[in-house]
Amino acid sequence: MDKVLQITRLFKEGVPIKEIVRRLRFSCNSIKKNVKRLHDNPDAKEEVLSPEIAYGSPQAEDTRRRYEDLLQFFSKASCDLGRNGVTREVLWGEYMLLHANG
Repeated sequence: MDKVLQITRLFKEGVPIKEIVRRLRFSCNSIKKNVKRLHDNPDAKEEVLSPEIAYGSPQAEDTRRRYEDLLQFFSKASCDLGRNGVTREVLWGEYMLLHANG
């Protein structure tokens, strides 16, 4: 699991910074930086706090778009799974036809 996501989840669970440092063996300053970003934007999703998006790498926009596409797929798939003959395998096959890279 991505360390940034682990930091975010542990902090949201109320784990103290020193305990997060001990568990993840990550520098104290890195933990504090990520916690500060979380405080600055408390409504942000954990994925938005990932390094690729937070630091604006060239892949950030593509990552964000793919994530939004996946969320749309999940909402559609949850409705479709109630139909007869529709399985997760069928839905995944449809998704892979549209998004060959996963």
